[in-house]
Amino acid sequence: MPTIWAEVMAVLPPKVEDINLTFNKIVSESLVFLLKQAAMLLYEGQDIAECLQMSQTIIDYSWEKLNVGTWKDVDKEWRRVFSHGCLFKAVCLCKDGSAFREAIETCDKGLLMGMAIMDNILIRLVKVLQNHNKPKKRSLEDVGSHQNSCHKRLQVALPLIKEIRTGMEVPRVHCPSLERFRAQYLIPHKPVILQGIVDHWPAVKDSKWRWVKNAYHWQQHSLCPNRWINCQYTPSLM
Repeated sequence: MPTIWAEVMAVLPPKVEDINLTFNKIVSESLVFLLKQAAMLLYEGQDIAECLQMSQTIIDYSWEKLNVGTWKDVDKEWRRVFSHGCLFKAVCLCKDGSAFREAIETCDKGLLMGMAIMDNILIRLVKVLQNHNKPKKRSLEDVGSHQNSCHKRLQVALPLIKEIRTGMEVPRVHCPSLERFRAQYLIPHKPVILQGIVDHWPAVKDSKWRWVKNAYHWQQHSLCPNRWINCQYTPSLM
């Protein structure tokens, strides 16, 4: 698909020399050489497979540097290197015109973890790729057949759902003795719900352990935001 390749290459600077690959001393000369080689192969457009491999190497190496220590301590040069690697890889993926989604995802990674380079070239590249990655509209016949298929699968699955009988419910037992628990449930491998067995724990009654209960309730409400909002819950640790 030469038209798409031409559009993608038009986003890049006219000449490979226009790409600024000058970094400070924190980036080794060998990595800068790899960046320049990848850029050269990209502009030549011949050995895209090798360029793609080099780009992935650059991404992997700089990714390790991005994840050493805290984010505020990461040198911005590693973010630039990561963005360049993502740019080269995304362009390589567009060569055969069949990996637009992966190319867009690569650009997204560069935008999230890297930094703006070459006048926001990653954003401009994504706009070009999105024009060629529009989902195909399904015909009414395809939609109808899909709905019928889902309906048939639902009909097959429904008979498998069995009603829970009252007599088969898991029993609830309050503080059974060890002998009773062992004889009636452990050895026969019968399920049981034990109640009241931790009421004597200090963490249940002692106020100094209140933060455990608060943390537990905070986790529950964080999984159910509507419930959190309705009860106006605010976690307070110690």
